[in-house]
Amino acid sequence: MIESRHTTDKSFSLFKEAEKLIPGGVNGNIKFREPYPLFLSRASGSHVWDVDGNEYVDYVLSYGALILGHGHPAVLKALRNIADSLGTTLFGNPTPQESEFAEILLRIFMKDGMLRFTTSGLEATLLANRLGMAKSGKRKIAKFDGHYHGANPFLLANYRPKKRGKEGALEKEADSAEVRGDILDDVVVLPFNDIDGTKRALEREDVSSVILEPFEDGYIPAKRDFMHFLRKYTEENGIILVFDEVKTGFRIRLGGAVEYYGIKPDMICLGKIIGGGAPIGAVIGKPEIMELLDPRNRNKVFHSGTYNGNPISITLGMATVSELMEGNNFSRISEAATTLRKLISQTLDEFGVEHRTYGEGGVVNYTLSKEEVHTYRDISDENMKERKRIDSEMMKEGIYLIPASRYSMSLAHTEGDIDLTVNAMRRVLGSGTSSKEKPK
Repeated sequence: MIESRHTTDKSFSLFKEAEKLIPGGVNGNIKFREPYPLFLSRASGSHVWDVDGNEYVDYVLSYGALILGHGHPAVLKALRNIADSLGTTLFGNPTPQESEFAEILLRIFMKDGMLRFTTSGLEATLLANRLGMAKSGKRKIAKFDGHYHGANPFLLANYRPKKRGKEGALEKEADSAEVRGDILDDVVVLPFNDIDGTKRALEREDVSSVILEPFEDGYIPAKRDFMHFLRKYTEENGIILVFDEVKTGFRIRLGGAVEYYGIKPDMICLGKIIGGGAPIGAVIGKPEIMELLDPRNRNKVFHSGTYNGNPISITLGMATVSELMEGNNFSRISEAATTLRKLISQTLDEFGVEHRTYGEGGVVNYTLSKEEVHTYRDISDENMKERKRIDSEMMKEGIYLIPASRYSMSLAHTEGDIDLTVNAMRRVLGSGTSSKEKPK
């Protein structure tokens, strides 16, 4: 049993040293936590330990990347084998495994497509944008309010704008200080799950492509009629449709949102999970778009990278995907997530907390309102604040979460982990007056 936590003094000391050397003490803004991040020292299966020796059930899983859990035997075996057999960690040249893995991914997501590997999901979205502009000859890119596509300067607008605006009204706002002028002018922001609003915006603008997270934040689904409208509209108007499946590929379904909706986009961006814990990304697309990357093409789109398709990422990725496709492994993850969603709901009901659960496949989340959420704007600041408080207290009870974000399930999570999680939630909800009050 995980004991209630008592101190994170070593994490605090390490953070104070790190912030002298690294801006904010972290090598990625999302890794920062108030008042300071935990420093982790080891992991096994579904558990992690911090430098103070505190143990946690891990629902972050390296931001969803480790769908098999930490140190899965198949992944560790693949890592040892590749180290022993190649005699190096990097060639900088093609290897047979690249085509083998590409064939597996294409068979799942787009049988008649082509694929180019990158080293991150960010690079995948960036490459997809560039291909869209090259194919169409247009500069503007449309993305959706509340959707995140990595630190891509073309798309760093309206992830979480400070000016939320009136209901249904969007005001374009940069997410980063350098995104201004022509860069921001070339971004078209669309209202998610709003057919009429999206159509009006696209009719006013001449865009090269539309990119979206089919599940906003990985858990708020696009309505099916909205997705079918988007596919039909983009096809009829010569606009390239891009699914950013970095969060949803292999997590909501084995075949991601492509399988869930039964809709074929023009390009798909993948990342995280397909690397088994090593850096990777990929763009899958229709051959008439992807052929622009052929270095023999006179009108080519230049794309390169020393680590693209590197043997470590490819090998660990193949081990991960093969394990997910083995037997009923993906179903086991989905069933565990369904159980956790159900028990979280029962626990919140037990304490009189209004809520609604969300998630498909291996994703679990909930909001503190009975009202259905169709976009992050439907979640009030007060409800978000209370959810963050609950998650922060859960951390003190040994449950590792990103406050107010989704739970990511893995093959390693057990019934015991779920019991620990639910019992931790009961302790949190049963302590303090604010947790017993229903959010407004």
